[in-house]
Amino acid sequence: MNAKMSKIKNAFIWAVKILRKHKVPFFLTGGFVARIYGSKRKFDDLDFFIPNEKFKDIYGEIKKYLTFGPKRYTDRYFNIPIAATLNYRGQGIDFVGWKNAKIFDKQRKKYRLYRNYPNSRTVKMKIFGILVPIVKKEELIRVKLRLMRKSDKEDIRDMLKNNN
Repeated sequence: MNAKMSKIKNAFIWAVKILRKHKVPFFLTGGFVARIYGSKRKFDDLDFFIPNEKFKDIYGEIKKYLTFGPKRYTDRYFNIPIAATLNYRGQGIDFVGWKNAKIFDKQRKKYRLYRNYPNSRTVKMKIFGILVPIVKKEELIRVKLRLMRKSDKEDIRDMLKNNN
């Protein structure tokens, strides 16, 4: 395992361990999951979606790694009521509150609810030997079709080529 993958694995295991210790429901999404589904693009961080009210449960264990939040995050692509960005030993991790999270729909030119809660839109998969919920491939593609950033277009192209 190369150094980059080792850093990702360590951050992933650390984050999952904290979430499970505090019984925080979660699922993974974003570039890391796009890689699992065949994207070739480099990704920046691990994206964990959690219930908004659970940030208080994990705060004590994540606070020394915080680079942002937990607080509202808004940019031209996202309007998130509560989010936190961490740097865990050189690996970025985002914890995003899923309640009332919105993404910008480029075609409709407005924010839309990111209805991607851990339900029928997620699937369990073993990652680094740990069974975790991740967003389904078709759901990730749907979200990326709304955002349509350059990275989303690359991910969509590669995920559609890959049949896993």
